[in-house]
Amino acid sequence: MPLAAKRNRRPAGTASPEAPAYLRTLGLITYPLYLTHNVIGTAIIRALVDAGLDATSALWIALGMLVLICWLICAKIEPAVRYALMQTVSHFGKLPERQPKSRRPALARGLRLPLPVAVKVKVATS
Repeated sequence: MPLAAKRNRRPAGTASPEAPAYLRTLGLITYPLYLTHNVIGTAIIRALVDAGLDATSALWIALGMLVLICWLICAKIEPAVRYALMQTVSHFGKLPERQPKSRRPALARGLRLPLPVAVKVKVATS
């Protein structure tokens, strides 16, 4: 191991701008695959085996389906969620100033219950 580590001490090159976009997508697929492979993969394999496939075929079909599901997550779902979150966060700086008490709607003023009054109580000691 030390020899392999020493041999690989050269700095890794960065991806060139001409690198195909599918390499980036394959890299993005890895995290959803890491998060979902156990539960979803097991469910797919179980369903395929129950449908009558042998375990090896079920495994390879499940792997292909997992990659497609993870592509759907990273290419379609994540950008939509990211856009919605960015829109929500960008509106936080645009909140209106707080209105004075006289201009607030009636429900914002509360129930207008009387404030509690402090009372002195003498307690008899024996």
